[in-house]
Amino acid sequence: MKKLLIVDDDPHLLESLCVVFNGLYEVITAVSAEEADTLLGRQEMDVMLLDIVLPGIDGVEFLRNIREKKSYLPVVMISGVSSIRPVMKALELGASDFIRKPFDIDELRLVVARALQVSEL
Repeated sequence: MKKLLIVDDDPHLLESLCVVFNGLYEVITAVSAEEADTLLGRQEMDVMLLDIVLPGIDGVEFLRNIREKKSYLPVVMISGVSSIRPVMKALELGASDFIRKPFDIDELRLVVARALQVSEL
């Protein structure tokens, strides 16, 4: 089963996303970029959902770090922020896609599956 790493500082959202992706992926969660970095150092992931706004290292900066270490990892950015600037920066850094909170569940599943499929090509 493919591994999906979800990085978001909202524990309620993480719990909901675990339910959304249960059975489709092995879901691993992290509440910060630092925790996610530790997890990425221990095991390979197949795809990541990464929030832009995180405590400590933000999602865009963490994406920059990921691109240096694991350029092949598809990363879908998520955020509820209204500014387009961090989204554009994330896409420039190689994010696979972006989806705005609150999500349409079917669209979210499709975006993650598409990012994974593109990376496998």
